[in-house]
Amino acid sequence: MIAEVQALVAGTNAPNPRRAVSGLDSSRVSMLVAITEKLAGIKLKDSDVYAATVGGLRSQDPGLDLAVCLAIASAAHNHPIPLDLAAVGEVSLSGDLRRVGLIGQRLTEAARLGYRRLLVPKGTSEHASLGRVRADLIEVGTLHEALGVLRSLAPVRP
Repeated sequence: MIAEVQALVAGTNAPNPRRAVSGLDSSRVSMLVAITEKLAGIKLKDSDVYAATVGGLRSQDPGLDLAVCLAIASAAHNHPIPLDLAAVGEVSLSGDLRRVGLIGQRLTEAARLGYRRLLVPKGTSEHASLGRVRADLIEVGTLHEALGVLRSLAPVRP
């Protein structure tokens, strides 16, 4: 499944910052917020965090984990994610990235939709039949590595 994920991080003075989720599993997003905060060194304890899928899509797919973490980090640092980048992968509590089922089909669909850079867990190219994917696979092993790649990529304008 390919889904657009958005996040908003806004500072607050409230004693209990909001964690609002739309279209995603709220418990999973809470866990991903904690992982992103710890591994990316982003202080989110004084910020409201909103995460959502676009278009009313509802998903509990762990393949969206990496996209959620990148969206949160992007929002916190005000560093936009390039429009031609798609991210697929499950994020473990330690920040390691794991491949998800049907990765080949997901990447083929992302390329068909116009994504030209695909951020995926290491080993994806060895285990996924990518067929005619006309996109650059960027393989990373951890969320920390993925965030480093995100910082190094310049946004591409449509």
